[in-house]
Amino acid sequence: MASNQTTPGSGLFVVTKNEPKERLEEELESCGNYIRQLVAPQRPDQQARSNQEMHDILSSNANANSENHEKVCLGLFYVILTDVQEAPRAFQDLTLITRDHFGSILAKLNIIIIEKYLRLLDVARQQLLWLVQQLVSSRCIGANQCCICLMKNIIGGDVSTKNVWLAERVLEIFMENETVIFENDSLLLAHFIFTYLRLICDHRGTRHESLRKTEIKFCVSLLRQRFMDCFLIGRDLVRLLLNVARIPEFQQLWRDILFQPQLLSPKFNGILSLMQVRSQRKFIAARLTMEMENKLNFLMSKVKFGNQKRYQEWFQKSYLSTAESQNLCPDLIRYICCVIHPTNEILSSDIIPRWAVIGWLLLQCKSNSIAAECKLALFFDWLTFQMDRDNIMNIEPAVLVMYHNLKHHPATSITLLDFLCRIQTDFYPPLQHILKQGVHNSFRLLLEKRVLPSLAPIFESNKLDPELKSLVKTNFGDFMEVALPGPGVVSLPPPPPPSDPSKVTEALLEDIVPQVNTCSYDSGVDSGAEGGNSSLGNVKSTEPIFSSEEEDIDEIKPPPLIVDDEEETVKVAQSVSKKSNGSSQRKLSLKSAMVSKPDQSAVSYSSELDLRTKSTEELIVYPIVETLEKEDISKYYSQLESDILENVMKLNDDNLMERDEKNAFELVKKISKVQLTYQASSREASVPLAACLCNILIPNLAVPVFNIPPNRDPSEVSLAQLIKRPLYAVFEVLCKSEADTLPLSNF
Repeated sequence: MASNQTTPGSGLFVVTKNEPKERLEEELESCGNYIRQLVAPQRPDQQARSNQEMHDILSSNANANSENHEKVCLGLFYVILTDVQEAPRAFQDLTLITRDHFGSILAKLNIIIIEKYLRLLDVARQQLLWLVQQLVSSRCIGANQCCICLMKNIIGGDVSTKNVWLAERVLEIFMENETVIFENDSLLLAHFIFTYLRLICDHRGTRHESLRKTEIKFCVSLLRQRFMDCFLIGRDLVRLLLNVARIPEFQQLWRDILFQPQLLSPKFNGILSLMQVRSQRKFIAARLTMEMENKLNFLMSKVKFGNQKRYQEWFQKSYLSTAESQNLCPDLIRYICCVIHPTNEILSSDIIPRWAVIGWLLLQCKSNSIAAECKLALFFDWLTFQMDRDNIMNIEPAVLVMYHNLKHHPATSITLLDFLCRIQTDFYPPLQHILKQGVHNSFRLLLEKRVLPSLAPIFESNKLDPELKSLVKTNFGDFMEVALPGPGVVSLPPPPPPSDPSKVTEALLEDIVPQVNTCSYDSGVDSGAEGGNSSLGNVKSTEPIFSSEEEDIDEIKPPPLIVDDEEETVKVAQSVSKKSNGSSQRKLSLKSAMVSKPDQSAVSYSSELDLRTKSTEELIVYPIVETLEKEDISKYYSQLESDILENVMKLNDDNLMERDEKNAFELVKKISKVQLTYQASSREASVPLAACLCNILIPNLAVPVFNIPPNRDPSEVSLAQLIKRPLYAVFEVLCKSEADTLPLSNF
């Protein structure tokens, strides 16, 4: 067994006898020996050099070339971290010698703080904090980033001596250099507030009373002086302030936020404006150490569903083994919801999904207050969710936790649903109508993207007690009315029968078999078709929808109907209509779904082809555009590219659309191809070109898609012939373009 004793000569990191030295330490130690040899006396009987002599030697050597400069700087850096007595003189020499504004030092310093801080020896930790303090006092560019990295190493829910010491030392650095450090750095101020509002909840009891009072006083002072700098945190600032709302100093701050927001800043318009700002990922990730982030990302990118038990046990043993460590659970849930957004490949694989990890974290909460904080962390983005601004990936895990836990952990699903019903009115009654709208927006988008094909298994579960059923009906009655499977979606089976309550706590989360494929969010794909997305079972989607981008996900369109030019006829469209058997009346839109008697004359926007037939022989399609007026497009000519302008002018020739439709088709096709080949610098021409095409193609817009003469048999007309009008040349170019050679974003 390896011994815990450190290797002789190790001056920075804790290493066992069987472990080699860190490569970084070897590099720094080599530089330290290099400068010691430079300033050492040449003969044994020679007296030690004076400080001025040593400085002159180091300075002349560093000025010789860039390689020597880096060696001298890193050597002095190593002396600072390992020698308490020589550190002040070494920092003074370093300040005078460096020619890159401490660039080489800061690079190594950040690596140590981010990746290796927990392995530092006690002396090295103390000296590292001392060095950061000196860099901040010297107004060193880049020192603020070191402070952010240091705060990231303060572990939430950890009240051990070393962790509390780090929180206290970092607080001292900020308080002693408040004017310097926060002068022009709003990002650092926001990081500090986000970190210490969270740490105040950990530092309870008489043991940390002095530190807690200092943290409270300093945080309240910064919030009152520079509230708009903290505003960029986003809605999570409200969540953190709620955790400290019962502290007297924060009670008065809350009164001002709710009733006198202008006292904090003339630009602050109230709590709603703050709640509508999505929290930035960087702040949420700041409450987890780099080691925690690496382990969570590994768990949800490499571990297969069903094999996660031992990894969860290791994580629990490392970070969630004490009663105080439960305070970390809300931070972990927020990180999983807002930061970890799986790629398409992971979503379509058998890797453990996010909802399973969150469900496991919820089971770790033994305290009611921590459990409530975890639920709020899970649903917080729902309250003011805006479909055009917020990301569906932030709200997706919550609904899947409720759905999948109904079988093995029904208590978890029931408490989450109860919490969601009550939080809409109890969170802040004056804004309850906005909060309800946010929750409804969340459910609406989740249904449209097919996260779940129906909410009936959750809302109508026989495991809900009568009071909760009544509460659900009151809050989500509209969704219960439309909880029907949409086109191309298999109906969900009824929820499983109630399980024995004594066995609930014994069931393991990894034994849950997913019943809904989290990738099949595309509407309009027949789950029974070959290669389509299956809503049930273990069928993998070949084209999962979600991506890992932070930007909002655009609405997903149904796939095109591919028909062979020669063989297939319009009978295909008729057969689709017959097989649907009226299913086109079930819309994804909640507005249309809640109408008991839809207006048959209205235009249908269903997710599948809405083909209505008067008889089996005649196909009738209503025109989308009834009347359109053309405008003079010559005003746009000056904004068009020369090669496009020539073709647009030909296309705009009198009666060309009527007398030579084939030539017009080729011109539109040519214009579309040219526009796609332009680089991003020429994309400003897209808007005037779109205006020109819209006016020129008005005759096509006002004609039904399937414009079959009444005296002609539909079976004699192919779909390819019907879409040979100039309007469809645009879509032909888009469909046939190669994404790697023709960027569609330029169109």
